[in-house]
Amino acid sequence: MAVTKIWPVRSRLDHPIDYAMNPEKTDASLLPDSLNDVMHYAVNEEKTEKQFYVSGINCNPAIARKEFQIVKEQFGKTGGIIAYHAYQSFARAEREGAPTRLVIAKEAVDEGLSRCCNLREFRAFLISLGYVCQFDENRKYWTIRQHDWKRPIRLVRMGEDYSNEKIRERLRSNSPEVRKQVRREPRPVPGRGRNVKVNRKKTRKLGGLRGLYWHYCYLLGYYPGRKTKFYKVPPALRDDLMKLNYISQEARLLQEYRIDTLEQLLLLEQSVSSRLKQLKKEQKSLMGEKLEKSRIEMKMCKNQLACCHGIKNR
Repeated sequence: MAVTKIWPVRSRLDHPIDYAMNPEKTDASLLPDSLNDVMHYAVNEEKTEKQFYVSGINCNPAIARKEFQIVKEQFGKTGGIIAYHAYQSFARAEREGAPTRLVIAKEAVDEGLSRCCNLREFRAFLISLGYVCQFDENRKYWTIRQHDWKRPIRLVRMGEDYSNEKIRERLRSNSPEVRKQVRREPRPVPGRGRNVKVNRKKTRKLGGLRGLYWHYCYLLGYYPGRKTKFYKVPPALRDDLMKLNYISQEARLLQEYRIDTLEQLLLLEQSVSSRLKQLKKEQKSLMGEKLEKSRIEMKMCKNQLACCHGIKNR
C-alpha cells in the first residue's frame, strides 16, 4: 500500500531538492551551509524518472536553494523549521494496477456494511472471511487484519466514511431487509409446477483423460448456454494469488524472450530501459491516437522492468 509522509526540515534543505533533480547540476562545494543535504535528497534523477515530473510552484527548481535562503534572510528566520519535506511511495502492486491488501480489505468491509445492521453482525461477517477485528469502544481507530499480516489496517485509511462513528451510522441506517436480500434463492426443482418430458435413456459415461477434459470444459463454461458459477475467493488466499500472478508474469517473460542466464536478463533489462527513455522523449511531440499507443507501450515496458527486477531479487 502507498506510504505517505511529511516532516519538518530544520537543517540541510538541499537533500529534498537533490531528490528531484540531477545531482550533477548542483556543486556541493558551492553550498556550504546546512541546506545541502536536503537539496541533495530531492534532486535524485533516479527517483523522478530523470526529472520528468520535476516542477516548482513559486520557485525555480534549478535555483530553489538560493531562493529559499534569500527568503529566510529577508524575514529574519534562519533557524527553526526551514521547510517541509513530503513524499508518497507506492508498492509494486499499486503501480501495476493489481489489487492491494487495502483494496481487498475495503471490498470486504463494504460488503459487510451493505448486509449488516449492527456492529456485532459486522464483526461476525468479517471474522467469517478470516479477518481479525479490533472494534473496541475505547480504541481511537478500528483495525482489521488477516492472520498472516504483520500489521493491521486502520479502517479510517479507507476514506472519510470509514471512521468509527461513520461506520456506526452506516450500520444503523441499514434496513433489516438487507438481511433477506443476501439470502440465496432456492433453486427451482425441475418438473414442479409444469410438465417436463424426461429422457430416461441412459447414456454411456465418458471416462479417462477425454472425460476429464470435457468435465473441465463444462466447469469453465465453454459450452453454449452454460452459465459459469464464480466462487468467491477468501481474502486469506488473495495475497497468495497476487504473488502467483507476479510469478506467472515473470515466467511468461522468461519464456517469451528465452532467457536462461543472468546476463541475458540484464541485457533485456537494459534494452527495455532504453526503449522506455526513448518513448518518454517522443511523447512530447505526439498527439491523439499515436500518444495513446505510446502510453500503452510505456506501460508494457514498465511491467517488463518490474518483472526483471522481481526475477533478479529472487
